[in-house]
Amino acid sequence: MSQLKMEYPDLSVIPDIPVPGGYVLRNYRQDDEPGLSRVFVASDLGMETPERVREKLIQHPCFLPERMFVVEYQGGIVGTASAWANEQDPSKGYLHMVGVLDGHRGKCLGALVTVAALNYHRAHGFSA
Repeated sequence: MSQLKMEYPDLSVIPDIPVPGGYVLRNYRQDDEPGLSRVFVASDLGMETPERVREKLIQHPCFLPERMFVVEYQGGIVGTASAWANEQDPSKGYLHMVGVLDGHRGKCLGALVTVAALNYHRAHGFSA
């Protein structure tokens, strides 16, 4: 699993990314774990089973349903990202677990969930 660290210091300037036709952007719902695990596996993010998603992500102290953004297509989860809080400095937020299924890449879905997470951070007073 590879990680990329980037800083977005000015949360007052976040681009608007429209939701592509046929897709739905929403927050996490109970029982999303099977779809999330498919996205995580396809994106080389680990968590190969719904149980691992629950154990490592959903049950994590930082997790809140409104901090996880999900993109659906025809009722299935095809992308996700989370707005996480820094455990050492909870006033700082960071983008966590961004992934999109192969067949849906190239449609700005990664940008869509990233912007949703950045907007969450801005709306809730996090700094970058």
